[in-house]
Amino acid sequence: MEECTVWPDVRVSLIERTPGPQEVRSGDTLSVALLPVARAAWRVDGGTTTKCGISPGTTFIWASRAIFRERLDETCKCIHVSLAPRLLEKVAQSFGEDAGELDYCGGRQDLMVYQCALGLAEVAADGGQAGEL
Repeated sequence: MEECTVWPDVRVSLIERTPGPQEVRSGDTLSVALLPVARAAWRVDGGTTTKCGISPGTTFIWASRAIFRERLDETCKCIHVSLAPRLLEKVAQSFGEDAGELDYCGGRQDLMVYQCALGLAEVAADGGQAGEL
């Protein structure tokens, strides 16, 4: 299942990933788990396998990496936020950086990001009825 809302430069998708192996191509995406998953296992760019549980609020920045999910014991409900390259560039410049690229970061907990993700999940489920971002 996927519900999606698109604004200029921002795409928000509410996704339910089913159990089992799957290659995941998320692009430059911030992904936040909304429900817990007791056991999951995945590889990034063919590297070593990471095995752990996923708590609500666990945040990943996929950064156009090749993700292969080896195991997911239950449905994973998450929110994906994708930013257009020009917006990434603009944000990078505001921090004095030259490139607007995301670096991979996996499995971080951030309560503020989780709260924002819950709000965006509601907006995505309502088809973007909250208006313009």
